[in-house]
Amino acid sequence: MKVASPALTDALRATVGAIVPFDAAEADAQRSVLRWIDSGEAVYRDSGSAPARHLAVYLTLLDPADDAVLQIHHVKAGAWIFPGGHVDTEAPCDAVVREAHEELGIAATFHPTTGRRPLLLTESQTNGLTDSHTDITLWYVLTGDRAVTLTPDPAEIHAVRWVRLDEAATWAPQSPTPHQAYRFAAKLTAALRVPHGRESS
Repeated sequence: MKVASPALTDALRATVGAIVPFDAAEADAQRSVLRWIDSGEAVYRDSGSAPARHLAVYLTLLDPADDAVLQIHHVKAGAWIFPGGHVDTEAPCDAVVREAHEELGIAATFHPTTGRRPLLLTESQTNGLTDSHTDITLWYVLTGDRAVTLTPDPAEIHAVRWVRLDEAATWAPQSPTPHQAYRFAAKLTAALRVPHGRESS
């Protein structure tokens, strides 16, 4: 079993602490997550089973041609969400690279607007058919191109689609957490308006 090192936990705290909250909801989530990291509770999925409150990532492919992002229709969730998954004992950005390869069959290229930093932090209660848990999710942005061939994992993904950020009103309601999808679209749209090199670090 891999055990998270203090250095890995410290790096996670720095990653979460560096996020500039978009609104009060994200500021509340940031404070809650920092308390969780500092509590000494299990943060990572060390041995295959995830703790009741655990870390996850979303990876959002952004096609700059029309500011569209890739969504997947997830087998287990039965809904349109973004690709991603649990973070094992690894840096979250490494989980993004792993999940991009496992779920979509592509090499991850982080978008220059955000680099290897998460755009958004969310905390939400998930009630599944067999379990209930809290997802602490870091949302990352990757450079995408709808012309690139994807090889979605059929065990995880029914279908894929590209949706435009400025049409969030049509696709966000199809998400299990519509308010998070709306906030993601709004925060990414705002970030894209900032000239490169002037984003908060």
